[in-house]
Amino acid sequence: PIIDEGLFAYQLNDDGVSYSISRGAMFNELFDSSNIILPESYNGKPITGIIESGFSGILEVDYITFPDSLTMIGNNAFAWSTFKSINITRNVEYIGYELLNQSPRTKSITVDINNPYLMSNNTDSIIRKNDKTLLSGCVSSRIPEGVEIIRDYALSGVSFNREITLPTSLRKIGDYAFSGSNICGDLIIPNNVTSIGDYAFNCNIIEKIFFNEKIEEIKYGAFGLNRELDAISCEENPRYLAKDNCLIDKETNMVILGCNNSIIPNSVYGIGSVAFYGSSIVELFIPNGVQFIDNNAIRGCHELQSVYISKSVNFIDNGNFKECENIESFVVDSANTAYNSGINGNGLAKDGVLICGFKTTDLSKFY
Repeated sequence: PIIDEGLFAYQLNDDGVSYSISRGAMFNELFDSSNIILPESYNGKPITGIIESGFSGILEVDYITFPDSLTMIGNNAFAWSTFKSINITRNVEYIGYELLNQSPRTKSITVDINNPYLMSNNTDSIIRKNDKTLLSGCVSSRIPEGVEIIRDYALSGVSFNREITLPTSLRKIGDYAFSGSNICGDLIIPNNVTSIGDYAFNCNIIEKIFFNEKIEEIKYGAFGLNRELDAISCEENPRYLAKDNCLIDKETNMVILGCNNSIIPNSVYGIGSVAFYGSSIVELFIPNGVQFIDNNAIRGCHELQSVYISKSVNFIDNGNFKECENIESFVVDSANTAYNSGINGNGLAKDGVLICGFKTTDLSKFY
């Protein structure tokens, strides 16, 4: 159970000899300083942890001071906060996920040079020493040479508002690692990166992506909702191919990522899930040869005005063309036996049932 003392709340840890801390129910009413100083102990026992979300949403407070007894900081501990800096003390070993999510005022992170587990090295980030994994960062973070892994959620919600440079030592980028981080401009995936996690760069403002020759795995939605994405290129690669500004998975022969300037090749079997999710593409021509459009492949495309579906398309999965409210022309080839668009009806129908309509759809033109 949590013991709430008003200003702070305490929870006895599983070891029975130490406590974790969070703000108490009366924190906002009782606290009137710019620096939170956490106590070393409670009831004669050391404070070794910060409870998950323990100091998230703290506003109008600039600093927080940790006791030397602290060894663990929980998930989201300082998310949605206004701390200007975070200084990790010498005994902290564990850092939870999304430490500073949506905390744009935090511009400095340091780690005590005597900490045997973690380091910062003047990069405004937290790096685990034993496996060279970047755990967390802030708007000022640099990702230094030597880092090999960027952990899940490590920089999610960090408002960079700039280009970032990934080090050549990097091998793996985790799930949601840079999701919603306002990364701008060009993104170069270094040569040693072999894996990019689910939603790793989702919801940014990247304009060009350059993939390397060694990339082996690009997971679900890794680059979705990048509305400014105009160009995709990839070096000669056993698994992936960039063609006509589409990224194609050679194993499945599916387009897995499109952009505003994509032209879908007639050599591909299908369009993969969320391939164009959030794209600003205006015209989408799905050529003869394409048979399959996976779930949510074409969704949230607010600039999309014109769609043409060729005769070869025989399956369109759920979620496609939702939130594409500005489509004015939607045509299915008259030779398509699975779908139709009525008699110039500007909609999508199957077996006589309208399954997707738009502002220009004429219901009288369907049969």
